[in-house]
Amino acid sequence: MTISDFEKSASIVPFSVAEKWMANASHQQGISIQINYIQQAIIFGAPRQLDMKCMRQPLVEIGAKLQQAMARLAQDELSKKDKLEKTALLTNIRERMDKETKMIRQRKEEIERRKEESERKKQIKEREAAEKLRKQEAWRLRLSRNGWQWSA
Repeated sequence: MTISDFEKSASIVPFSVAEKWMANASHQQGISIQINYIQQAIIFGAPRQLDMKCMRQPLVEIGAKLQQAMARLAQDELSKKDKLEKTALLTNIRERMDKETKMIRQRKEEIERRKEESERKKQIKEREAAEKLRKQEAWRLRLSRNGWQWSA
């Protein structure tokens, strides 16, 4: 693991403090940890051993310890951060709900407007068809009065 990745993971604790904790864990629990400043790396387990099974457990233990320490040290900061995130989320939710409600209303109005327009066009067509039929009937009536026969 690179030192920069470790610092990002444990950003709440300065690296010097985390380094002391790693040294104590190394001495007390027999975990093999080496910090290579030249390569900017933290090596868990023997330096030549690349077996992931050997590296997994120390990493898990260090991660758990760091999370516990971060929870203890930054309890207030984390709760403030959580509260700010929740407040922002609630604010955003209200804004989004208002925006979506407005969009829904506009869409309903558009649908109603289109429906009314369609009904109006349909009525105009029906009137035109009725007028055309009336004119045809009047024409037939005139022709029949004059002795002509209508053939369609």
